[in-house]
Order: sequence, then C-alpha cells, then structure tokens
Amino acid sequence: MNPLRYLFIDFDSYFASVEQHLDPSLRGRPVGVVPTMAETTSCIAASYEAKRFGVKTGTRVSEARQLCPGIQFVEAEHSVYVHYHERFHAAIEEVIPITKTLSIDEVCCELPKNWRDRSYVENMMLRVQDNLAHKVSPWITCSLGAGPNRFIAKLASKYRKPNGHHIVEQEDLMEFLVQHQLSDLNGVGRNMEARLKRAGIYTVAQMCQCKEETLRKVWGSVHGARMWHALKGDDLAELQTHTSTIGHSHVLAPERRAPHQALKVLHRLLQKATLRLRDKGYVTSRMQLSLRYDSGLRWGHEARFDETCESHPLRYALSELWCLRPAPHETIRKLSVSFFGLKEKTNYTLNLFSQEDPKREAVDQAMDHIVNKFGKQAAYYGGAHGAQKAVQMRIAFNHIPDLILED
Repeated sequence: MNPLRYLFIDFDSYFASVEQHLDPSLRGRPVGVVPTMAETTSCIAASYEAKRFGVKTGTRVSEARQLCPGIQFVEAEHSVYVHYHERFHAAIEEVIPITKTLSIDEVCCELPKNWRDRSYVENMMLRVQDNLAHKVSPWITCSLGAGPNRFIAKLASKYRKPNGHHIVEQEDLMEFLVQHQLSDLNGVGRNMEARLKRAGIYTVAQMCQCKEETLRKVWGSVHGARMWHALKGDDLAELQTHTSTIGHSHVLAPERRAPHQALKVLHRLLQKATLRLRDKGYVTSRMQLSLRYDSGLRWGHEARFDETCESHPLRYALSELWCLRPAPHETIRKLSVSFFGLKEKTNYTLNLFSQEDPKREAVDQAMDHIVNKFGKQAAYYGGAHGAQKAVQMRIAFNHIPDLILED
C-alpha cells in the first residue's frame, strides 16, 4: 500500500491573476495576457472569467474579442511574474519545504513520513492557501493535490480548480483515475492519445487494466513502463535530463517588423542566448534561425561550426543565416534563434584548427561580468542597439528566467 508522499501546488491562471492583483479594475473581469499589443498575436494566459467564454492559451486576440466582447488585454510583464513566484515560494516554505519547482506556477513538495496522515495533509493544504492569501495576495489563488506519487498529486491539483484541494489515497486511486479522459493525463498529448487508440485503448479505465509491457510497446520506450507504475501509485525516481537546446523567440510588435528593425531584435535574442550558454557552462556547434513572416511564410535554416561559446563566431553565423533568408524585403512577425549540439565546456576537445581567440574570450568574460552586475543596458554588442527594451523576458513552461541573465 503506497502512502501519501507528495503535495502538488498549481497556481490558478497565474499570469492573469497577477495582473488582477496589480490592477483592481481587472478583478472579476475577463482578462487576456498577450506578449505584445497587436490583433495578430495570441493569448499566453486567460483569467477564469475569460475561460468561461472559451478563451484559452493560444487563442488569437481577434478571436478572443469575438468569443468575449468585454475582454481586457494586458501586455505580459514576465519579470513581475518571476518576482511574485519568488514571494510565493517564501510563503509556501513557511508551511512546507519545496522539493522541486516544475514551472513558474507549479511546485512539488515531498511529505515527511510523519506528515502523511490525511487529516494532517488537508490541514496543511488550507494553511498553504491561507498563508499565500495573507502574505502575498488573496487575488492570486492556487489549487493543491496530494497523492502517493507526483503524477497522481499533480492530477489531483487540477481536480477542484480554482482555489480548491483534493487528496487521493491508494484506496481511492482507481475511482479517481477513471473519472478522467486520456488527454487529462500528464504525458498523454494528442499524438500519444492517437497511438493509444490505435492500440485499442480508449479510456483511462482500459489503460489502467493494461499490462506493463503493453504500455511500453505503445510508447516505444521505458516511458510507457513508467506510466504504468505511475497509474498504480508507485513512486519512481526521476529520470536525469540534459539540456539539449538553448534559445529565445519573440513575436515582434508592428513597429518592429521591418527587416532592419527585426535584425536588431534578433541580435538582442542572440546575446541573451549566448549569455545563458556561457552561464550554464556549455558550448554549441549548431545554430538555427527561424522566421515567420506577416505573409504567413515560414522559414528556418541551420548553421554548423566548431564548438564554441564565444560571441564573435556566433554573431558571424547569425549574419550568414540572415543573408540566406527568402523574401528579404517582407515584414517579419516572429523570429527565434536556438543553439543545438550542446556540450559541457569542460568536457569537449578543442579542434586543432579552431579559431577561438583568448582575447575574444576575455572580452566576453568582461561583458558578462558587467551585465551581471549592472544589467543588460550596461554592455552589449552594437547589432542590438535600439532593441534593448524591445525584447522583454519570456517565461517558458519548463524554464523560470534568471532576472539578471534574461531581463
């Protein structure tokens, strides 16, 4: 019998809730958070009032206006969301230590052995919610779930949203799981759901009745076996992961879409990515540039080079990619630059004919030190001049930005 082991905390419509906390006029009203104020962009978050009208992450602004005529749009302030994320961390840890931060709006806590009684866990959930409301804001709520493993605890946190809590013990597990659709399960996306159905598995109940080997075959990897154990309530050690890519993307405001303006923003993205690359101790051997034009045209191309983390060769590679783009006079809506082929700097062999220059490395180190101490405006390469404030911090679901490195 697996005991209660984990408490999962999931903030409700986090970005939109922070905006409602900051601006009282938005409270109780439908709100859409957007990366930039443009009709052509999409919502990156929606308040619960907007969700009732069908507005969700990915809904275009023009469509959101049709679904919800009274919706208010707010441009995202990612540094503010990170600030409140840190305040919530502090408030939660006054009640229970956080074991792992999974995203900007999700944290997981392992329950100590003497804290696993159901009534104690329920009381602790209420204390977390109360502490957050009093120490930070009653307008930014969270939902909590507890279960025998992280998978079940996370699923339980979605069960009574918003501002609710739910506990799933081992004896409740099957009754709880069969109430869900396949798409509700973390790890079952659209493609995996289609694969399960091709294997004759249409419901969570059927999935729970499968043998371990069946799910392993459907997934085609050990992840199928891990899903089988997760559904049983077993607590498995996390798989070790390695950073496989570092990059940044940006949806351009209308006034930044001309090619000469877009190039400045692109250089700013490159400098942010390069700073992160060096901070993490990696070198890269591949760079990809991706563009989406206002016309709808999409283009991407990759450059390969000797492993490096120096700014000079990376800027050179970006300039070469930029010159290869089609439709050089068309306006650009979205651009991204990404590094692949990452290796730890301490664990790669320098090419005998490498062009790396100790003087350039010293310049990079000096600039990184200045930026870390005084901020991004203090030092930057000229290609990004005029775009320093155009590229604001962006929060990915699995990555919380460093306020110094990425602001």
